[in-house]
Amino acid sequence: MRPAAAINKDESVHVRPPRGMRHAIIAILTVVGVIAVVETGRRAGVAVPVPFLMLYGSVAVAAGFAGLRIGVMCATLAAGFVVYCAMHGFGPPSLTGGTQQVFLGIFLSYLVGVLLGRHHDKLLRLMKDLANRDKELTDMHDLLAQKVERRTNQLVELNVELDNVRNRLDSAVQHSPAGVVIFGQDRKIVSANNAALRMFDLESLPTEPMDACELFSRERTEFSTSYGQQRTGALSKALKSGTVSDNVSVEVKLADGKIRHLRCSFAPVVSDGGEITGATAVLLDETSVVNYQHSLKRLSQRLMSVQEDERAHIARELHDEIGQHLTGIKMLMHAVATNPGDRGRIDMSVEKIDELMQIVRNLSLELRPSVLDDLGLTAALRWYLRKQRLPGSSKMHFSSQAATAGLSPEAKTAAFRIIQEAVNNAMKHAGAANIYITLFNDGDDFCLEVEDDGRGFLQVKDKQPAAQDLGFGLLFMRERAQELSGECLISSNPENGTLVSVKFPIAVAG
Repeated sequence: MRPAAAINKDESVHVRPPRGMRHAIIAILTVVGVIAVVETGRRAGVAVPVPFLMLYGSVAVAAGFAGLRIGVMCATLAAGFVVYCAMHGFGPPSLTGGTQQVFLGIFLSYLVGVLLGRHHDKLLRLMKDLANRDKELTDMHDLLAQKVERRTNQLVELNVELDNVRNRLDSAVQHSPAGVVIFGQDRKIVSANNAALRMFDLESLPTEPMDACELFSRERTEFSTSYGQQRTGALSKALKSGTVSDNVSVEVKLADGKIRHLRCSFAPVVSDGGEITGATAVLLDETSVVNYQHSLKRLSQRLMSVQEDERAHIARELHDEIGQHLTGIKMLMHAVATNPGDRGRIDMSVEKIDELMQIVRNLSLELRPSVLDDLGLTAALRWYLRKQRLPGSSKMHFSSQAATAGLSPEAKTAAFRIIQEAVNNAMKHAGAANIYITLFNDGDDFCLEVEDDGRGFLQVKDKQPAAQDLGFGLLFMRERAQELSGECLISSNPENGTLVSVKFPIAVAG
């Protein structure tokens, strides 16, 4: 709004009076107008009752239209006009005929003005109160609407976050290496992640809900009796009493004959109200661990057997070879003692001693070739392969392009024993005509390969032969490579020979 000093004098400013003032002016003008009409009628000799009714009606209209204060003012005007009419002998006798009648007329004027004015003011206050209440309700409605909108937005954000968390959780469960199976209270399977389906050789759950026993005990799988009872009891305890069971071992035989070893944990699913609504089973596939433990056990037994065989071999060598030579030398020495001049027996004794020394040297080399420690891996392999070149045996082809001087004694021993085992297998089991031994470096790795053109063998699905099918020699080679943080890969096909590839880091082997 512009300040008063800034208004140009030439401007025509129309200020509307307040609404209450307008009502008062209209009411007063109405009463004055009625008085003027009555006065005009009096002077013109018009009948008196009708104009007087108009006078009281105008007071009533003024009071009802403008309120108590204006009603009293208009009643005062009307009362004054009644006195005026009484003084001039005009008006109905009941209002202007005497003092009492005049007071009655005055009283009626004020009665109409006060009653209707108070009623008007009361209604006006009620209307203002209603307007204020309506405004308060509107403000409260707006405030509640804002709060509801904020809460709604918060709930939407929370729902989005919950959906994100649920999606992340579902993704984590689906891609978890551990199998997760959720059971309902009726023992029906609600869901199973990908790992669990793979463990039971399933692509997906069937359309019809599957019972727990149907999953574990149908024709395609079977459990050993003790493990099966333990597993069933653990699930029942989780569903009935909420008991958590850990480390429940289960042995599964699949339709293709494979044995799968699982370690299970069962836990109840509890609602917010504390009611058990189902159970979860977390499954860990320990097949490779169990098989590895069995292989290690068999290997340990085999090593003990080999150790006993080596001891028996050494005992035979000591008894048959060394013992016989020592006995012969002893007899020759006795003969020389009785006949010191017998030069022939002395020469025979020297020959026997030389033969004995060679036998001891060969026996020592079989246990561990000294050339491996003295001259290195390459020289030891050349010595070993020369020993294998016998008439009618496999032809050896050796090539070394690797730097072997920096290898540790353990690495040299492991490489020598692996090649020794691979060559022995190719000669004894594969009937190979040619055996190719190659040493080379691949970046920071030391590599060796032994390839033959023998009979070969059939491999399993993972391209690695099973130890129980091919003996302990291949498992022995793998163990040697793994001790040096390396790997041993064996590839073979029937009638197409075998390739043994070993690689381990030089940093570990050096």
